[in-house]
Amino acid sequence: AEQFIGRLLEGAPFGVAVRQDTQPPWKLNVIGDPLVQVSRAAPRADAAPELPGAQKLETLMQRALRERDLERGAAMLVMLGREEEARALASAALAQPGAMTPGLARVLLQTVFRGGDAELFMRVFAALDEAGRTAPPNADLLWQAARPMLGQTSDQSLVGWLRASVRTASVVEDAQTLAPALKRVFGAEAARSFFGQLLQRPLDAQTKDQLREAGAKY
Repeated sequence: AEQFIGRLLEGAPFGVAVRQDTQPPWKLNVIGDPLVQVSRAAPRADAAPELPGAQKLETLMQRALRERDLERGAAMLVMLGREEEARALASAALAQPGAMTPGLARVLLQTVFRGGDAELFMRVFAALDEAGRTAPPNADLLWQAARPMLGQTSDQSLVGWLRASVRTASVVEDAQTLAPALKRVFGAEAARSFFGQLLQRPLDAQTKDQLREAGAKY
């Protein structure tokens, strides 16, 4: 106990202080946060640190928007936590031909998703390039936003995006969810081909068996 308390008072983390050195094995479990420390509060500086050349993000954001650098301005709006304004910027950019570039769409996609407007999300997603649409974070957002629509959608673009964005970690679930919409929009042969393409992926035997079973329905 003396060694333990001494180590704590010296600033050692709990997980280090509780260890017994040069002792025979013991069977007691010590439960607690291994990183907690008993020490004096760290010193604080009253004055703000000097940051030569630093500028306020608000000022830089306003300048970027004045200069029509929408991608940079949107990124700063998001960093400032002004997501409603960022979503308003997305709507405004979509209303102007050519303003919603793939870069701007990448910056705004997660913010638009958090706003809960599925239609706006899909319009921003459509502005992404192919690499952006299949990037793991964006593919996850697409699946979450589109899942409620799959029971009745006839949107070929949406079904095509999902077909290209099936995630390996949830390949069986994604395939089973998408296949009925794929059959409805493109036909049974497209659904069968879809499962055939998935089976070409380097998947484990159990996953491939599950895909074959699901694909046999089509």
